[in-house]
Amino acid sequence: MKTTSLHRLLRRTRDSLALRRFYAGKDRAALSREISAIVITVDPNPLYERSLASVRAQSIVPHTIEIVRNEMPASKASQVGLERIETPYYLSVDGDMVLHPTCIERLYFEMQRHENCAEALATLIDPYLGEITGVRLYRTEPVRAIGFYPLRSEKGHDRFMTAELARRGYQVVNCRSVQGLHHPVYTAEEAFWKFRVMGEKLRHYPNYRPTFKDTTRRLMRAWTEEKDDVALVALAGLFEGLESEDTGAELTYEGRAGHEGLRRLTEYLDALRSRPAGE
Repeated sequence: MKTTSLHRLLRRTRDSLALRRFYAGKDRAALSREISAIVITVDPNPLYERSLASVRAQSIVPHTIEIVRNEMPASKASQVGLERIETPYYLSVDGDMVLHPTCIERLYFEMQRHENCAEALATLIDPYLGEITGVRLYRTEPVRAIGFYPLRSEKGHDRFMTAELARRGYQVVNCRSVQGLHHPVYTAEEAFWKFRVMGEKLRHYPNYRPTFKDTTRRLMRAWTEEKDDVALVALAGLFEGLESEDTGAELTYEGRAGHEGLRRLTEYLDALRSRPAGE
């Protein structure tokens, strides 16, 4: 076994033992009363029911689950959810996330073992992007004191909140534990819009540029080796985002349905599929 693999195994073992000791004898019903969840979704969302079910199935069940539907832009949706929270902690979930039952349990544990922690993050697996930073548990009061909306000085509201909490002296902890799936199944429309926004981010943040090579490689492999046409649609969205005139605009789903670039690409792919084999 390689040294790095051994170290990783030992770290996971230590973390697992520490987590068991932390929860030994704790009243999970009492913990549930301290934690709420918000689920943010935009219609149509075929993954919404799976996402909601995964929040309800947590080993520490949220005291309340607030549904924020069709609020745009993304920072406003997060603010609407935040204003409904009455517990000391809350989980912020996008409606395309399907969580492991241990997600809240792990994030709450990480938050409690780091002094002055106001945000704990876990990893999700995306079919095109691999491991990404996704779901977040927040301490409510520091986040409420800052607010998500209107968004200031950043393209992404999550990125803004993380930076602002750190600037004010709070700890932000990434537990580096996989706690679910991000968008396990993409439709063509979802893939185009998701990667179009990513293309805008690649231009807006210069330090994002190393991500471009890896993202295009993953999408090209999915298209050429796995014959996944949705990956080609995602790649087209990525390049359209790179060409966007307003790369600083915040994420919104307005205009997603019936987008002209997606319509033309879909027509082209449909025409290719309809051709006789060998033509």
